[in-house]
Amino acid sequence: MSRQKSVAELATATVGLMVVTLMVTIDMTIERMDAERLFSYRWHPHAVDASHDYSQEPTTLVEFTLEDVPEGTRLTIVESGFDRIPGERRATAFAREHEPTAIIDP
Repeated sequence: MSRQKSVAELATATVGLMVVTLMVTIDMTIERMDAERLFSYRWHPHAVDASHDYSQEPTTLVEFTLEDVPEGTRLTIVESGFDRIPGERRATAFAREHEPTAIIDP
């Protein structure tokens, strides 16, 4: 039986797995974690075909940045590196990863 990892354990890890709603296991490498300010990881976007080996393809970098603003806290999410994704997958990966999955209304 696997257990949840604490934030401290994740901060020192270099590779992790993330399971999303579609029950797809996603390999990811944590790039950087600065408590209460920045979290970033690399992954293979829209790598959902279990019969395909994505390990030799380039990854994108996803960065979550928190910033204090007069109204509270601003969350900025940036994903870069789509220009390195193989052409036959690039458009689909970009479109799928940038569909809104949730709307947060304060």
